[in-house]
Amino acid sequence: MVSLLTALIIQGNETKIYPYQDKSSKKWGYEVSRIERGNFRPLVTCPAVYDSEKIAQQEGDGLVDSIRKLDLSPKRKELGDLIGDSKEAVQAVIDASNDSPQR
Repeated sequence: MVSLLTALIIQGNETKIYPYQDKSSKKWGYEVSRIERGNFRPLVTCPAVYDSEKIAQQEGDGLVDSIRKLDLSPKRKELGDLIGDSKEAVQAVIDASNDSPQR
């Protein structure tokens, strides 16, 4: 499951899929990330459950493609109605979430 904010970030930004292999199980997973102002920003991590790097890459690409195809306009408007002008408000929320300190 992906949060609304994460989906909005994926829709509005360039992302990259990084497959990884679990050392103990030898299975593959992926992470959807982006680079912002020189900082690595992980967005979604899928556990290592795939039998190959290629399959993990395809699954990650499929997730991002599915998110990009979603019509989030009603949610974007709903959020905008709650906190102000939709485009500026959503971008402000996204910017604020990106500037928060990482734990």
